Amino acid sequence: MARDDEEYYEGERTLEAPGVGPLEGMTVRMSGLFGGGLPTMSADGWSIEVITLDWPEKEVLLLPPKSNLFGTLYGRPPSIHKIASDSELRACGFSYSGRSLVIATTSDLTIYGRHDG
Repeated sequence: MARDDEEYYEGERTLEAPGVGPLEGMTVRMSGLFGGGLPTMSADGWSIEVITLDWPEKEVLLLPPKSNLFGTLYGRPPSIHKIASDSELRACGFSYSGRSLVIATTSDLTIYGRHDG
């Protein structure tokens, strides 16, 4: 992991930044205060939902394949997992491979990972 303490980049409006550390020489897509976004569903059907039940707290929910907040395709109640709760949520979503899930707040970056299988 690497960090660049520059506050702003020219690519801020295009939501791209130059990579640092092991990503140097690459262009990295951004997501956060100025927009952008990460996938909310993995290729194998896992998804996340962000809800606000008690403002300003935002809850990040993880849902298994073939389910949503209102039920499943097979009539069983959904198996919902709350994985984060924060009033300063900035961005969250899956990597394009679907093997990582990122949750970013004003002070923390949490990365969940899984292996194939």
